Amino acid sequence: MRLFDLIAVFIVMAAGFGYLNFRLLKLPTTIGLMALSLLFSLSLFVLGAFVPAVAQQTRSVIEQFDFNQVLLHGMLAFLLFAGALHIDLGDLARHKEPIALLATVGVLLSTLIVGVLMWGVFALLGFKLRFIDCLLFGALISPTDPIAVLSLLKKIGAPKTLEVQIAGESLFNDGIGVVLFMGLLEVATGGNDFDVGHFAFLFIREAVGGAVFGLAIGLVAYRMLKSVDNYQVEILLSLGIKMAVVILTGAPPASVLAFEIILNGTSMFNHGNVRYPQIIDSYLRLIVVTPEMHRVHHSTIRWETNSNLGFNFPWWDRIFGTYRSQPARGHLDMIIGLDQYKEPQKLTFFWLIALPFIGKLGKYPMTRSPGTE
Repeated sequence: MRLFDLIAVFIVMAAGFGYLNFRLLKLPTTIGLMALSLLFSLSLFVLGAFVPAVAQQTRSVIEQFDFNQVLLHGMLAFLLFAGALHIDLGDLARHKEPIALLATVGVLLSTLIVGVLMWGVFALLGFKLRFIDCLLFGALISPTDPIAVLSLLKKIGAPKTLEVQIAGESLFNDGIGVVLFMGLLEVATGGNDFDVGHFAFLFIREAVGGAVFGLAIGLVAYRMLKSVDNYQVEILLSLGIKMAVVILTGAPPASVLAFEIILNGTSMFNHGNVRYPQIIDSYLRLIVVTPEMHRVHHSTIRWETNSNLGFNFPWWDRIFGTYRSQPARGHLDMIIGLDQYKEPQKLTFFWLIALPFIGKLGKYPMTRSPGTE
């Protein structure tokens, strides 16, 4: 099965499970998706026991994945990023002591407790497991999912202080958990003995180094794009920065190709003339740019044109202060397009194709403040 087919299958499954959870289970989204995924996996396991072809096909699909790359170097980054969007930095700073304590000592204690209990229970049941393997499992499950935690706390109406502390801890404990897991994995597989210095190096490389690298690349790209007002140069800069990140991170070509396919797919989606319930849009725009969100960017009002610039993930507009939830005139009354190109003869197919090569630069600088012309 091709990479694109696998991605398509997983997206379809996630959409189907999300629908079933919304209509039937009515659990928090992340919990409902996990519950249905576990049920689906169990069904495949039971069916495979009676139909060997199912087990063989499932095994062949799973073996195509390097879960170390998919989880630690892929999904985890998006989970942390999505969770961090809902955290106020001021609240985080005010509760930094309990958050730091829970994310470090809490994860270590949880790993030890889970490891000891697992080793003891399996010993009583007659299974002799290595203690290091039990600790490895403890490190794997001790970090919490920030998105699931946030949605659950909001649903039960938890106090603001408790929400900030638990949500903040759920973000930072993943960095500790990754380092702890990788270090214990090396010990379990015989790669290294237990070494505090080696653990510290892993933490600096994975947690601190990743944050510094991401901030540096993002700041350079932001400054360069902000300093020019020429779409040809902006496209070249965007491509150059993208290729530089691919080279520096050593991303495989298949991953880059999959990204470009998803990018173009989401672009076609958010530029489509699609109508669906507002409640779906309010949740969907948390993880992807929706047609209603991106339509604001095509408004003739300049400070709306300079908003909602993303067409894949919505997080960047929220971070850089360019996010606008709705147009001032509403979606039905807003005027889209460019003021200088309103004549019908300039809206034909061939004219629009030629426009980037013959049109003059517009007057939509990114430095305009909202409400100014």
